[in-house]
Amino acid sequence: IDIADIDVGQNIGARLQADQAEADTRVARAKAEQRRAEAVAHEQEMKAKVGENRARLVMAEAEVPKAMADAFRAGNMFAANSNGS
Repeated sequence: IDIADIDVGQNIGARLQADQAEADTRVARAKAEQRRAEAVAHEQEMKAKVGENRARLVMAEAEVPKAMADAFRAGNMFAANSNGS
């Protein structure tokens, strides 16, 4: 047998492994992109909640002067004297 006459065929096993590796890579990238998109969405939700909570804080702070005035009028709050009593 002359070695020059031997036709080397494709290594089917190696080709299948390469195809599987490419498929695994695509799946991993898709899953990573999904996790990234979910993280971005979660971040946006948290930013919205921060905004809502800031608005609630401002509303609550706006009630303080009114509540103090009501307490003074009702006699439940007194101004401190200059001598500390």
